[in-house]
Amino acid sequence: AIFADGAAAAVITAEPAHKLPKGTLAIVDDHACLMEGTEDGITLSINDDGISCTLSKYLPQYIAKNMGSYVDTFLDRHPEVGGREGVDFWAVHPGGRRIIEEAQNGLGLSEEQCKYSWAVLEKYGNMLSPSVMFVLERIFAKHAEERALGNAGFKTGLAFSFSPGVGAEGIMLRQVNC
Repeated sequence: AIFADGAAAAVITAEPAHKLPKGTLAIVDDHACLMEGTEDGITLSINDDGISCTLSKYLPQYIAKNMGSYVDTFLDRHPEVGGREGVDFWAVHPGGRRIIEEAQNGLGLSEEQCKYSWAVLEKYGNMLSPSVMFVLERIFAKHAEERALGNAGFKTGLAFSFSPGVGAEGIMLRQVNC
């Protein structure tokens, strides 16, 4: 199935970096934008049967066209990262095969760089809002595994999802106290 049910939650606290355990991946920034001319891209409506989601046939094109500038604007606020090359993990919303493909195309990412998104799509399908949290769960598990082996783990990553309009909503995570 393309669409599926899913639920996710996160407990987020505000702690000074020096109080976090060594190697913690922490949210250091967020960024949102509404892509111009994409009002038909994703529409949601509430009805007697729940929430209906309508996706425009142009949604993948909107994503391919706009994600590069979205991510570059975000990364420009963090020159210490070194642009896209300094991002070592990507949590792309697994909203469907074409959504991931066009995010890859728009950002110049490989399938390997989006492997966690592909794995969630394959196992669960698009669960709408919680989907990217399932991707992050896999990334956090891999990071913990690498840290437990004495390796560095991930240093910097971006996670993003899409909202009606089409909006892009994302967070930057960085390893602290490394």
